[in-house]
Amino acid sequence: MDIQTNHPNHPNHYVQAAGKLEPIDLCRLFPFCFGNFCKYVLRAPYKGQEVTDLQKAAQYLEWAQDELPQFEDKLRSYAHLMRCFNNPWLNMVLNNSDFKRSFPVIVQSLRERAMRIQHPKKQGGATGGAVKLSGVLMARNGVAELP
Repeated sequence: MDIQTNHPNHPNHYVQAAGKLEPIDLCRLFPFCFGNFCKYVLRAPYKGQEVTDLQKAAQYLEWAQDELPQFEDKLRSYAHLMRCFNNPWLNMVLNNSDFKRSFPVIVQSLRERAMRIQHPKKQGGATGGAVKLSGVLMARNGVAELP
């Protein structure tokens, strides 16, 4: 059965994120804050509120650091499901086995990306600048970059 889009139970901005597997399927596997991080990074490119969604994702990932001991094993166990979404932010989480060290760097990278979308001319463009500066920050901290 195909998922109907633009329906309250299957909004188009979520269906576009992954096809038949919806973000809620992933979010339910994790504690509240990390689940919300997943939700916001997955819907950001599709809902029309990318800056706000990236800012919210950064905040929820920052809060998720406190819950990390509760779900660190789940991150490894459910990595195959997370990779199905082919999302650069989820991949960044998965590409770094030292989650405690990488989460703050990813939070900063999300905030930088949101800022560059909001102010593209001031910050060197909406695409390349964010990845370049985030890459420098991640390299300094020994964290794998966005794919």
